[in-house]
Amino acid sequence: MIRRSAPVPLARARAEAEAILRRARGVGDPGGRRWAAAHLAVHEALVNAVVHGHRGDEDVPVAVTIRRGAGRCVVEIADRALAGAWTGPEGRGWRLIRAGTDAAELRMAPGRSVVGLRWDIARRAAASPPDRHAELGAPNARLAGRETRVPTVERP
Repeated sequence: MIRRSAPVPLARARAEAEAILRRARGVGDPGGRRWAAAHLAVHEALVNAVVHGHRGDEDVPVAVTIRRGAGRCVVEIADRALAGAWTGPEGRGWRLIRAGTDAAELRMAPGRSVVGLRWDIARRAAASPPDRHAELGAPNARLAGRETRVPTVERP
């Protein structure tokens, strides 16, 4: 397991996403479609942590945990939920995250939100998935069947 907590300047979010995937290993080959989709998912989660979770404060550390095992690679990106309670994953960003992972979930607690991203390592040997960019704008059966856990957040 790898844990890191550090500020993520938005200008470096792409490089940070690439570094996370290189440490995670097993997500796909750099340059392939699966890698590109995973990179976009990690990048989006990092940017969301800074922009939404930390209200744009690039100096607040973002916690990243990488775990491998049992045929899976899991990356968790946590922020301090400074923006308050969130009703759940929605919008373009969440669709990008789900399209670039085998499973994605959001866990909320007071003062903390965690986006969990999972890839099945066994899929690495399989052919790259079809291009999903066209699917992101409309409901899709393959995306709708993915795991998503959004706990109820009660407002104080």
